[in-house]
Amino acid sequence: MNSLASKLIFLVLASSLALSLQARDNPFQSKLNQRDFIDMQDKAPKPFLDSLNVKLPSTARELDSIIINYKNIDGSTATKTIKLDTSIDWHYPIKISQDEALKDINKRYFNLYKFDFYILKNSLEILSPLKLERSFLLASPMRIIMDYKRESRDEFSSQVKTNLQYFSAVSVETHATFYRVTLTLDGQYKYKVARNANTYKITLQ
Repeated sequence: MNSLASKLIFLVLASSLALSLQARDNPFQSKLNQRDFIDMQDKAPKPFLDSLNVKLPSTARELDSIIINYKNIDGSTATKTIKLDTSIDWHYPIKISQDEALKDINKRYFNLYKFDFYILKNSLEILSPLKLERSFLLASPMRIIMDYKRESRDEFSSQVKTNLQYFSAVSVETHATFYRVTLTLDGQYKYKVARNANTYKITLQ
C-alpha cells in the first residue's frame, strides 16, 4: 500500500451556486419550472444538485479533505476546503447530496413573471425590479394584496398552490396600471412588511 497515495485523496467538486433569474422562452407561459431560480442577468438556469456518488480507487484508505470550487451570485469563484482526516472503505462510493433540502423546493422557491418568491415557515420574500405602490389585507379568504407599478404592456396571470402552512397560494394578475400579487393565507394573522432594496419580506404573526 503506497502511504503517500493513501494519505492524499482529494475530491474536487465543481458546484455552481449562482442564482438564475432567466425567464422561460415564453415569459407568459403559466407552467413554470419552479426548481429554477431566476436572476436578472438573463443566464440560462442550471439544475440543482440532487446527489453525486464519487467512487474511489481500491488503493484509497483515508480521506484527507474535500475541496469544493463554487461560483458566487456575482459571478466570482471561490474555494472551500473541508478537512476530514478519516478512514474510508473504498468499496462504497462517497455520496454528496441535497436530497433532503430539495424535497419541498418546488413549493418554497418559484418565479411568476417579474416576481421571485421564497417561503420559509411564517415569512415570504418577494424580489422584483418593479415598484411597490401599496399593500393591504382582504378577508374571506384572508389575503395580503401587494400592487406593483405596471411599466409595460405585458400581461400575465398565474397562480401557485403551495399547500404549505401560512401561505397556501400565491398569484400574480395584470390590472390596468399595476400587477397584483395576492398571498392567500391559511388562517387569520397580523403581518408586517420589511423592505431591503428590491426585496419585501412579509412576516405573519
